[in-house]
Amino acid sequence: FVPNVDKDKVSTIVLVLVRGTVQNEWYGNINVGTGPEHYSFKFASEMVKDAFTEYYNVLKSNELVSDDVRAGITGHSRGAAIANLLAGQNFNAGKFEDFNKNNVYAYTFATPNSSISGNIGMQNDNVFNVINPIDAVGCVPFNSWGFRRYGISLALVSFDERSYTYDTEKDAVTSESMSFIEKLSRVNSYYSKSEFS
Repeated sequence: FVPNVDKDKVSTIVLVLVRGTVQNEWYGNINVGTGPEHYSFKFASEMVKDAFTEYYNVLKSNELVSDDVRAGITGHSRGAAIANLLAGQNFNAGKFEDFNKNNVYAYTFATPNSSISGNIGMQNDNVFNVINPIDAVGCVPFNSWGFRRYGISLALVSFDERSYTYDTEKDAVTSESMSFIEKLSRVNSYYSKSEFS
């Protein structure tokens, strides 16, 4: 997921993997709050940010970070919302000394909407949210309430072999195909092969 890496240059890639909902955390998933971000997702995002900062500072103090450092951030469901906020509000906003949108790559899956902040769309073109338009998780909190995701949302669709970008403003799939997702085979076509019949 790291494009244009010079073969002769040593790069440090720091991964941030955010888990999804466990145990009673689902209560927090419905705690939207009244601020510009989903309250519970924002709270968890701040906890991950603090843990990352502590970890990264240890790496730096032990000289384990090269001059070319990059971050990969991912999560699923609740973890996707947290990763989405972490990438959009912290890494891309330059709140970490060594990171900005040019060296941060976020890929989230089944990503709930997380923010009503204004600067969330294409300005964060290093954040990719893979969603299924018929999955309720990617539709809450509702767009009609003003909630969106940071970055570019990509919809996996099953009516043909292609996938499409997801237009959060229209809350609909658009016809602009994304080539790297197009290469994925549909699960049902894979399992309908004769050896599985």
